[in-house]
Amino acid sequence: MQRSSFLIRFIDIGLIILFGFITISDIDTYSRIDMPGSDQSTTSDDPQQMTLVTVEIAPGGVFTVVERASETVPCQGVDRDGLEECLVNVRDQLQEAGEQAVVLVEPDERSIVQHTVDVLDICDRHGILKNINASELKL
Repeated sequence: MQRSSFLIRFIDIGLIILFGFITISDIDTYSRIDMPGSDQSTTSDDPQQMTLVTVEIAPGGVFTVVERASETVPCQGVDRDGLEECLVNVRDQLQEAGEQAVVLVEPDERSIVQHTVDVLDICDRHGILKNINASELKL
């Protein structure tokens, strides 16, 4: 009997402390949390057409750029600096046509990861949308 009364007294003290903390805490603070999703205020009335541009990475840091819509090859067998110049030119040409470039990076399985990172850095530097075109590596 004494053991059960001790347990009830212990629960009673715990609840008193809990209600004490609830009454002295400041719960009136409101904050706005922006949820991810489409924001209607940032959508434009004239959306740009997206054009896929593939950057193939061969072993040794050799890059090939292919526009998928027209199957044209603006640059083939270029190094990192040539790739940057080529991607900027392709982006500018597509923007003049009212389209937006989306780069799909296709690394060869024998190429080093640094070359893939170089392509992603170039896209970030110039504001080009990008993704890795390998299902196990997609961003």
